[in-house]
Amino acid sequence: MMKYCILLAFLLVTQNAYTAALLSHENSDPGVELTIRKMLSGPVVASIHASVEAPNENLYEPSEIYLSVEDGNRSWWVHTPDHFDSMDIVQFTNSSHLLIVLSTPTSTSTATLDLDDRTLSLIGSGIGEVISFNPEDPLIRLNGQRGYSGEVFLYSSITDIKGRVIEFLAGDGNCRPVSEVVAEGADLSRLQQSMDYCVGVSQ
Repeated sequence: MMKYCILLAFLLVTQNAYTAALLSHENSDPGVELTIRKMLSGPVVASIHASVEAPNENLYEPSEIYLSVEDGNRSWWVHTPDHFDSMDIVQFTNSSHLLIVLSTPTSTSTATLDLDDRTLSLIGSGIGEVISFNPEDPLIRLNGQRGYSGEVFLYSSITDIKGRVIEFLAGDGNCRPVSEVVAEGADLSRLQQSMDYCVGVSQ
């Protein structure tokens, strides 16, 4: 029961910023054998790497996942943050931020990595996609966000790169008021809807 409560509390957190775990000295690597999974070229070259899995086919051991960032003379690494098992790079939101998806076996969250100060900001649950590439104020749609009000439900919203909610999306079926959907402590300073606006939800 305690494990379930901790997991539930974690799923409902919508915003958190912390310093990314870094191996920051140049031309270094995590010290394990890696294979490249994905690469994006933009303001920097960002790549997702995975450690080579153990050869024992009867023993499941998840790979260690790393993000490498290369920018001219600068080269650094980020390990998958604590509480998550994997990460993937999605796209650049502008010239200074990279959209990242973090996952556990039971949940998915979206974060932005600030390429200047190397901070990782968790902006919400669900899988993010950039819907506006305005350099000053890019907007992100979070699909498949998880909420809980007696039971788990899914919804979608639009946020900025800091995780401030701008709009909750309507749906064709069931809906719940914003007051039931939004997690405690969420930043609603940019919200353009009333607290009784009916947000589209699904089970």
